Amino acid sequence: MRYVTRLMVISRRYWGWMVAAFLAMLGVTGTTLAGPWLQRSLISIIETGAGTGALATDQILRVALMLLGVYALRPALRAVQTWTAHVAGWGSVASARQAIYDHLQKLSPRYYSDTQTGQIMSRVVNDTASFELLMAHAIPEITVAVLRLIGTTALLFYINADLALYTLIPIPLITVAMYFYQKLIRPLFRQAQAKLGDLNAILQDNLSGIREIQ
Repeated sequence: MRYVTRLMVISRRYWGWMVAAFLAMLGVTGTTLAGPWLQRSLISIIETGAGTGALATDQILRVALMLLGVYALRPALRAVQTWTAHVAGWGSVASARQAIYDHLQKLSPRYYSDTQTGQIMSRVVNDTASFELLMAHAIPEITVAVLRLIGTTALLFYINADLALYTLIPIPLITVAMYFYQKLIRPLFRQAQAKLGDLNAILQDNLSGIREIQ
């Protein structure tokens, strides 16, 4: 969480884009939940025969148009979410790289003599590129999933509280599984990033020495 907070401070110039992406996420979640609800209403009108003649036709037409509008609005909101999230993501990458570059200018020559150039380049290029995955993919997808879970749970309790309780039974098991999964994956991810830095360091040293060898 500490690293996310620091990243948010670095990317404060793009908070407006993040807010726009969040609002689009809310719209995507709302349209996702509204679709099945309207379908339920439409099926209920048809099955129960609510209204007769022109009245029933008007009701069906109204719900069908609302359903069509929801399905047309959802991809538009998804496009806005993707665009704004990527603007914020790549903007955060640029801000982070600028901050790292400014920090590198203040380091002593001893640091550069003790650290391989490839390692520094890997930190500046590869590690910061992960910010884009966090800002444009991980955070939006997690947010949408959480909002969808909350909205779906609320609708289930509204429709049938007993059935909703049964659907919540796997939640503790899923939470425990996710906890152990992230405990397993986090060190592996760090090891992969460290090995990537070592690979870049070796590649940089070998390529820089080719001219002298030739």
